[in-house]
Amino acid sequence: MNLTQQPLPAMQLAAYQVRVLDETEIPGAVAELRSKLDPLAGTNALTLAFDGTDDDAIVVTAGIDATAAESDDQLSAITLPAESTAISVRFDEMPPQPSDVWATIDAHLATLGLRTHGIHRHLVAPDGSVTLQAPVHDA
Repeated sequence: MNLTQQPLPAMQLAAYQVRVLDETEIPGAVAELRSKLDPLAGTNALTLAFDGTDDDAIVVTAGIDATAAESDDQLSAITLPAESTAISVRFDEMPPQPSDVWATIDAHLATLGLRTHGIHRHLVAPDGSVTLQAPVHDA
């Protein structure tokens, strides 16, 4: 696993969001949001974000860089915060089961005395490559 540890910059997105109650609802939420966003995204990179910091729901976000977005009343301005300590793992394409990949990443981080927390990001480049990112702290 080619895992790197580095800070994450804040990101300003023009995005759609939906709340789900369980991780099993995430794939459907992502598909719904992407069907709305893909026609607007064009050749821009896509950011998917998963905020499970609320005990009652997971906020799923699909957006593009706010400076690249065309005006659309349905898009919301969303800021993903900067993170001083985080990890990134790059793949040539989206893994079939991202949740399984996160489980593998979390198991590897545990051997290093770290664990993920906060908002997880999936950065989808125009070429289809994907970078998974998440803040980390000591376990």
